[in-house]
Amino acid sequence: MQFRTLHDMLTGPNCGGFKWDPQRKIVTAEKAVWDAYIQAANFKNKAFLYYEDLCTIYGKDHATGRNAVAPADVVEKIERTRVNNGTEGKNLNLNGEDVRDDVDDNMAFSHTRQMHPKTSNSSSRKRGRDEDSEDSVESLKELAILIVREMKESSSRLSQAIGQEINDKQVGLNGELKKITSLTTVERLKATRLIARDNAALNVFYSLSDEDRKVWVKLFLSGEI
Repeated sequence: MQFRTLHDMLTGPNCGGFKWDPQRKIVTAEKAVWDAYIQAANFKNKAFLYYEDLCTIYGKDHATGRNAVAPADVVEKIERTRVNNGTEGKNLNLNGEDVRDDVDDNMAFSHTRQMHPKTSNSSSRKRGRDEDSEDSVESLKELAILIVREMKESSSRLSQAIGQEINDKQVGLNGELKKITSLTTVERLKATRLIARDNAALNVFYSLSDEDRKVWVKLFLSGEI
């Protein structure tokens, strides 16, 4: 799901430099970070209005603290809204783990029938509406299965690509620092260790020109940036 990809970008171990702007509901980062994470370009300047709500819904997995709520609480709230609005036939169930469970449990619509016999004609019309509603629910369910599966695969590919990109940069960092001849061996080794541990710093370093790297590394080692 796109939510999981976004959540990994903001909290995952391989995605340093991204931050969440709660006012504008967007992901923010320095230009160097966006330039380094080409795969994340689709998330730039894009509003995600329900990200915080989803963090709450998936409280046990994606949120911590007193504001996290269990899926059953969310279901109850949705059901109350449904009843108050006078709608029938759709009930959300937000439990589950694997792809089919995400749809069958997280996103499934369970059809509920309410029998209010009045006349034979009204009962027939209601049965027709129930059958049409049930067919629509099944179609939505099948479509949701495909969407969730594709989102999961897309999220996995993005995470793997970003992780591999960071690993490649870490491996090549010492070689790049050797090009800065003004660094002593001790400074170079220290810079290698510190920069490799900080994904945001790693991305900034690789975004700079050779001349800028000389100044930036000195400032980084001295703690001025």
